[in-house]
Amino acid sequence: MAGALQITFKLDKDFVSSIQKSSFYDDLSNLHTKEFALGIGQSYDIYFGASEFRDNPDKKPIRGTVLYCDPETGANYQEAFEIDFEKYGTIFSVNTPADDLHEDLKRQEAILKKLVKAVENLKEEAIDTVEETPT
Repeated sequence: MAGALQITFKLDKDFVSSIQKSSFYDDLSNLHTKEFALGIGQSYDIYFGASEFRDNPDKKPIRGTVLYCDPETGANYQEAFEIDFEKYGTIFSVNTPADDLHEDLKRQEAILKKLVKAVENLKEEAIDTVEETPT
């Protein structure tokens, strides 16, 4: 046995459209365009991250189809799947490096806004001082 080839995931449009625009929306929307292979004992994980997904009251169960080819026989298979989050316990999120970078950039933006405001205040004080200085 060699595993599986030409593996693709086709996620149900209702599920994908129920996801609020987020850092992983485009990746899930385009997942069906990706193809990969798995060896025996290997797996493929999809992480949904962020609380914006977990806390979404309108999220739908994940439904879709896995399509793959048996490399030994050349036979093609497809299997439907469904994961209903209401039937599972607590879901823990994992930040991706992109999530961490996004948070860092938001913090830097806040600092830069404070710096801009401070420079503008200094500029106004300097102008006021120049205008008040007798010549």
